[in-house]
Amino acid sequence: MLKERHARAVALCRKFGTSCAALRDAEELEYNEGITAEDMATLGVLLSKWLPSLRQLCLIGNGFGDARVQALCEGLGPGTAPLPRLGLGDNNIGPAGAEALAAAFRRGALSKLEWLDLTDNPIGSQGMAALATPLRKMPTLESLFLCNCEIGDEGVASLVANLGKDDFKKLEDLDIEHNGITDAGMAKLLSAVNSGGVPNLSNLEAGHGNDASPEAVYAVHGAIQRRRRRAAHELLLEAEPEICLR
Repeated sequence: MLKERHARAVALCRKFGTSCAALRDAEELEYNEGITAEDMATLGVLLSKWLPSLRQLCLIGNGFGDARVQALCEGLGPGTAPLPRLGLGDNNIGPAGAEALAAAFRRGALSKLEWLDLTDNPIGSQGMAALATPLRKMPTLESLFLCNCEIGDEGVASLVANLGKDDFKKLEDLDIEHNGITDAGMAKLLSAVNSGGVPNLSNLEAGHGNDASPEAVYAVHGAIQRRRRRAAHELLLEAEPEICLR
């Protein structure tokens, strides 16, 4: 079994154009061509124990679909490498792949993610519903890209409705463009912002490729800006109260 695993690891290293020793110390990995289910399963095992320095993994534009995402996720569990940046855009990941990712996140895999790109995948509202809860609970997640993921109003509701005080604590950037979201979805997002949810959100991309009116989009942006101004004023008042009182 060890010989077989080693052979798979060597084959994977060749696809990444590196040696096993160099892969072990790699800080960034990018792969933009066909990758097999066996490769993904091997990568999942390596992420769990053998890639402690990896800071960014981008598997973008491979079109590998749900089965290969499931193969990757099977090997992921608690103690997975503290990987901050993961890119899985344009890979034909649907609800089944999203559910596999969600299950891995719930197990504590990739718990140090700061940046997650799922752009151009048909995740849909069903996949978003599966991912929403574990994504909310990620303590370090700062940037989330869901452009062109077919999530619609239901997906937005799954993501931001009834947020708790510990949900999306660090999230600053959210891209939900090109999802057919209507005013109803924007209203859910506006309600979340006005009720104190997503407290650090400062950059929202939602104006293109959705069915919401400009007024609904501007309302959300306005609420975010007003909240930022209030927070800045409170910090200034705390630091220099005599200036604010003049």
